[in-house]
Amino acid sequence: MRSKIKKVKIQINKKEMKLSQFIKGLKEFKEQYGDYDVISSSDSEGNSFGEVMFEPTAVKIKELGEYIHPQEIEYDVKKEEFNAVIIN
Repeated sequence: MRSKIKKVKIQINKKEMKLSQFIKGLKEFKEQYGDYDVISSSDSEGNSFGEVMFEPTAVKIKELGEYIHPQEIEYDVKKEEFNAVIIN
């Protein structure tokens, strides 16, 4: 028999999430349910999913927003210029 896993809400509003909030939610989930594979969703409606396969990547995003065009992302920048983390 499969046990039902309830969602752990880690985002309170539609604002962008900070890394510390994301980590806190993951820690709470792990404490409550254990260690699982990580899957990311392309959007809030679940139109596509994929395994998180890579280490986080620090980047500079020219303009943060709900949808970010790949041309807005700079990968090769100095540490003091980073303003976002890509999780996959």
